[in-house]
Amino acid sequence: MFIKNDKLSIKNIVVGFVISGILAVLGIFWLDLPVHVWMIEHQNILWDRGTQMGAAKIWFLVVGSCFIAGWILKNKKITRTAFFVMMSLISASAFAWILKFGFGRMRPMFYDALGQSGFYPFTFSDAFHSFPSGHTVATFAGMVMLGLLFKKFKPLTWTLAVLMGVSRVIVGAHYPSDVIVGAFIGMVFADITYISCNKIIKKTKEKQQKN
Repeated sequence: MFIKNDKLSIKNIVVGFVISGILAVLGIFWLDLPVHVWMIEHQNILWDRGTQMGAAKIWFLVVGSCFIAGWILKNKKITRTAFFVMMSLISASAFAWILKFGFGRMRPMFYDALGQSGFYPFTFSDAFHSFPSGHTVATFAGMVMLGLLFKKFKPLTWTLAVLMGVSRVIVGAHYPSDVIVGAFIGMVFADITYISCNKIIKKTKEKQQKN
């Protein structure tokens, strides 16, 4: 989405930032609570199954295992794929955690139990780390990267990423704005990581050829 002619499109990133920022502000001040209440009243219990698949912990476990397997089997394709996805996850998740810590948004459970919502910046408690959605960040960082590496599967990877984000709102785990910003972060870092890793690999190959 933010790559054009194998280069990062700063213009697209800025446009995406502005759009996601506007949607986040609209959500925080006007839409998040009404949407959350409506979702809770109409949610289907089936949506609660499998919603943890996007968690960073699961992603790191799976990707780490693939990386080790590729290294043992000496399969460069598996190793390269795992490395790209891992770097995307690490960078996106680290940035997302900084935002979580800085904003300190109360999770929807506070509103469900106490009717309270708001921001308490610079707290380490996970209960105040709703913004942005970590599940959405990890899923978009991983799935978008897989779509970049295996372009014929891009429609599938994007569909899965979107479904994960939507499911976080449906089950009441996050507000819409949490998911929107999380998706943007995942997409941006996947694209940045893809370009950066390819440059590193290219330079490494050039050095090896010179030697």
